[in-house]
This record gives sequence, structure tokens and C-alpha cells, in this order.
Amino acid sequence: IDSGRVPHGVPPRKRDDWKVAVEEAVAAMQMTRAQRKLQLTFKYYDPPSKKLKSEHPPKENGVDQEATEKNCLICGASGATLTCTGTCGMSFHLGCIGITQPPDAFLCDECTAGSHPCLVCNRTEATQKCSMEQCGTFYHMSCLKTLPLPVKEDSPMCPAHFCLPCVQQKPRAVSMRGRLLRCVQCPSAFHPECLPAGSNTLGSSSLVCPRHGSQNTASAINVSWCMVCSEGGKLLCCEGCPAAFHETCLGLQETPEGTFLCPDCQDWKYPKYGDMIWVKLGCYRWWPAQVCAPGDIPLNIQALKHEPIGDFAVRFYGSHDYYWTNRKRVFLFEEGDSGSLNASSKSVARLFQAALEEARQAWEEQRRARELGEKPAPFRMIRVNRVVCPGAAMPSAAVHKRSVCTCTPQDPCRANCLNRLLLYECSRKLCPAGPACENQRFQKRTYAETALVRTPGRGWGLLTSQALAAGDFVMEYVGELIDDKECERRLKELHTDNIQNFYFLTLAKDRIIDAGPMGNMSRFINHSCQPNCVTQKWTVNGDTRVGIFAIRDIPEGTELTFNYNLECRGNERIACACGSENCSGYIGLRPRPPAECEGKPSHSKSRPKKASD
Repeated sequence: IDSGRVPHGVPPRKRDDWKVAVEEAVAAMQMTRAQRKLQLTFKYYDPPSKKLKSEHPPKENGVDQEATEKNCLICGASGATLTCTGTCGMSFHLGCIGITQPPDAFLCDECTAGSHPCLVCNRTEATQKCSMEQCGTFYHMSCLKTLPLPVKEDSPMCPAHFCLPCVQQKPRAVSMRGRLLRCVQCPSAFHPECLPAGSNTLGSSSLVCPRHGSQNTASAINVSWCMVCSEGGKLLCCEGCPAAFHETCLGLQETPEGTFLCPDCQDWKYPKYGDMIWVKLGCYRWWPAQVCAPGDIPLNIQALKHEPIGDFAVRFYGSHDYYWTNRKRVFLFEEGDSGSLNASSKSVARLFQAALEEARQAWEEQRRARELGEKPAPFRMIRVNRVVCPGAAMPSAAVHKRSVCTCTPQDPCRANCLNRLLLYECSRKLCPAGPACENQRFQKRTYAETALVRTPGRGWGLLTSQALAAGDFVMEYVGELIDDKECERRLKELHTDNIQNFYFLTLAKDRIIDAGPMGNMSRFINHSCQPNCVTQKWTVNGDTRVGIFAIRDIPEGTELTFNYNLECRGNERIACACGSENCSGYIGLRPRPPAECEGKPSHSKSRPKKASD
């Protein structure tokens, strides 16, 4: 290094510093690293080597080095370090299988014998493994069908890969998305937000569900009314929860023998953390409360005696006290619940009314939060109708020449167009106006600009993002074209799954549009007894199609609505929430006449009010 020659790029004021730096560098080259640390003003820092990330951590002698979240098949606790290299792939603690040092290749007793017990009946004959590669569960398909668990018959997959409460709410939505916590004693699984109250969480991926709690708890305290009709009388009491029913309300022909469990208990439905419930405590009346999540329980309440599996803490409304209880002493709070009118004292009655009012406010807040958090039901966006049933296809017919209008390029098919007046769309090939034709809105899809919004009490709705004039074309109503038989089948399936959002609209006999699985944004337009839009059937190239048109001027930002009337199938006797003055009360019924909306004058004589004492 030539210390006397300064590079041209070094500024004049830095040249002396350059020479000093070069001299120090030359001297440093003759030193060892230890000498440099002592004599020079700089130090060396060796950055720590980064650990390589691996989806499958290496194993030594059959021991998983990162197995803190794996649970032992024998005791169910986490931290299992020994993994079977056989078919099951299960994990164990060394102490649980009675060894101190892990072998080079470990095979569990079941894999060694080649017989794996069914997770349900514990028999080993003719069991089959779950189709998921990383799942080592074996079972009988016949055993799984006896349980209220989701089972995919097209592929041998155990129900531990589906969230049980999600499937109970929407039986057809057997989604595997999201992290699941699996019970180590039965083939059930739950999302973290769907955990049943009383679960014992063992780790981030496993738990013991409340079904496996102690059987020595006190018997259930049943209500004195039927859960279906709310009437008293001779009741059939569930032994797993407070529910009670009339035999006729359950459709039973005779009294069942032995232990009776209500439909919810048979389907393994449990209250979840955060649910609002009614609780029976001692001699007190049924009281509204909320199930506390484990992280929200005060430390002094956690220290109270309770069962680790099956018991859960509740917080009473009104008094804000805490109490440990179980499934046999609670039932779900529902909208409109008011509790018993009997009270032991006026002070308790006042406290109960305050608790009930607080519970109603909490219920309303939960309802609004659920509505805001819900996403639209999944569907496939399409631009034109898709024929699903051959009988619903468009009749084969050529474009009729009589549909040709008399418009010209100078006056291109506006409001006075003969075809438009007859609800016919002009053909692109035959219209005399040519490319200037303004009566091809279905074919060109000249839709209004819209936006999807959440509406209060009516689910998702559609707003117009532009001002519309009366008669303007909003968009076409598109979906799958099905026949009557398929429509009835789908309606029955939706009723079975407790789904009340239907999108059926009749075109003609044996031609029905179902915008449920497939459709466009028109499927989000809500019903109203006083709508601002209307549906019209137009003939487009020989086919009948449905368009939505404005019936009055609609300002920008207004929600679009049309009257479902009797055109939309499947919506009979569903409560209407449009809020208009002439609301009929139910979707599918005709709106009330104006005379009924104004109300009839009262002809009864007014009576003087009685003075209060």
C-alpha cells in the first residue's frame, strides 16, 4: 500500500486523515488478532451464525428435538419426545413406556404387532387409518357414523380434522381451515374461538373436551317448562343439561327407556367461552350470566375448588359475582328471554331486573359484533347464467327477424325503441343502429356502480355508488339455471342445514335461477316492501333473462332493494326487517295497503285514569 499517494477522489481536507489511516492499516497487517484488540481502537465482532429453518426438525435416536407441543399418547400431557417411526407416528414420554434412553429406531407396541385399535370402540379388527399422512388415527367407519361428528364418506378422513361447532352450525361447511385443538380422548376438534366451556387445554394443539369430565357431579337441575313450546305439564327431563320437553314436542311416540338425553346433548353441543347463559345456583332463581374465558377469571376465583374438566366459571349480570358451575346447571340465553316473574323479595326482584337489562344490552352488543364480523357466504362470481339441469337450458331457436327495430344510427334505440318497449334487447347482428345501439345493456353488461355494505339487521346489502334515474338498468340477476326438481332438493337441503338465505328466482316453468353457489353482486340486493328497484323479464337473443331496474330516482349511497314478492322461492314466512311503513311483516307477503298503514281511528270511549295511591 502506497501511503504517500492519495486517491484523486479524496477531498483535500481529508487527505491527512487518509495518510494516517493507511499507516495504521499497514501496521495492523503485521499484528495478530489478539494484538489488534489490545493496541488498536477497533474490535472484531463475529456475528452468531443463524440457525437454519427446517419444516421437519432432525431427529436423533428417535427423539424429536422440537417436541414440546407433542402430547403423549398414554398420559395426554405435552412434551413427548419419543416418536414412533411406524405407521401411527404417535409420541410418548420415555417414562410412560418405562425406558430411560431412547432407542435408535422406536416402534410402539401397536405398530410392532400390526394391529391398531379403533379410537371409538377400541377393537383392533379391520381398522383403517385416516387418509391424512400426518395423522396416525385408526377407526372403523361404522363406528364414526354412530357419533355426531363430521365424516367425509368420499375419503376416509377422521373427524379430528374438522371443527365440531362449526360443522354443527353449518353442516355442509366441513372446512379444514384454521388451527385446531384436538381432544386426546375422542375424535373431536375445535378452533380456539370455538372451545367448549369446561375444556382442559393441554397445549396449543390438544385438549380434553368436557365430555370426559367427572361423572360424580350432582344431577342436572331441569327447568319446569318445555324448551319447545314454553308450556308446563308432564315433561321429559334431560339428564345431561337442564332441558325438558313434552314427548309430543319431540315427536316421540312413547317414553324412552333408560337415560334420556336431549338432542343437544346427543349432538355434543356445549356452551362456549363468552356465551350468555342462564345459571341455577342454590335456591336462587335462574339468573343471567356469561361464561368466562380462562384468561378472564380472577386469580382468587381460579383458586376455588372445581373440577379441571367439565367445570367453568361464570360471571353473573347485575351482581358481577363469579361462580364455578357445569353443563348440568346452565342453558343458553336467547333473544327475548325475560326469566320468571316470581321473586322472593322486592330487593331481589330489583336486582334481577337490573341484571336482565344488562344481559339484554350485552346480547345486543354481541349480536352487532357477530354481524360486523361475519363475512359474506362464499360463492363463485359469474357474468352469465350457467345451465346446471339440461331441462332448464334455453330453447333452441334462431333470432327472430321480427325483433328488428326501426331505429337508426342517428337515433340509436333510446326510450322510443320498439324493442325496448316490448322488453326485447336488440341483436348485435340485426339492429339497424349498429354499434351505436343503446338497447344491448344485458349483452354489454352496462351495470351501475355498486358497493357491498353491512346493513343493520338485514345482513349484507348493496349500495349504489352513482345516482340513478327512474328506469335505469342496475344489473342482471344471474346464477345457476335449475329445474323444479333440483330446486326442491336444494330447498330441502338448505332447511336441513338451517340456512335461511335463499337466492331462487323463477324465470318460467322448470327454469329457476339459483344465485346461491354462483352469481354476481345482484344476489346481495335485499328485500323491501317499499323498494326502489323492480325485476323485469327481458328477451335477449331468444332467451329470457331477469334485469333489475330503478323505479324512481335513487341518490348516490342509497341501498338498492326490490320486492321479492312471490317470484323468489323459499322465502315464505321469513320475518321481514325492511322497516318500511307498509311492511307486511313477512317476506313473500304483499305489502299492507296505505289505509292499514295509517291505522283505523279508535271509536272506544276514553276512560278516566285511576289515581295512584
